Amino acid sequence: MSELEAKMLQDKQIMTYVESHSLSLNNIAEKLFEFSVLGNLDDRKRWLFKYKDHDMPFDENMKLIVHFGFAKKLRFANFGN
Repeated sequence: MSELEAKMLQDKQIMTYVESHSLSLNNIAEKLFEFSVLGNLDDRKRWLFKYKDHDMPFDENMKLIVHFGFAKKLRFANFGN
């Protein structure tokens, strides 16, 4: 989460959106989780995505992982590992 927050803080468009809509960076991360762009990575390195379990709540204290398809398309290197 801290790595994601650091990246969002560097992006002026994201910060303008967050401030103009009275949101927090956690709100943005949670929305990305709701759409399964982000998932949680548990202690056993299992990927936990909302599309697999619709009742799964967002847990900001767990490690986050970008869905493989998005990470590949956006050419992220080792994000969330």
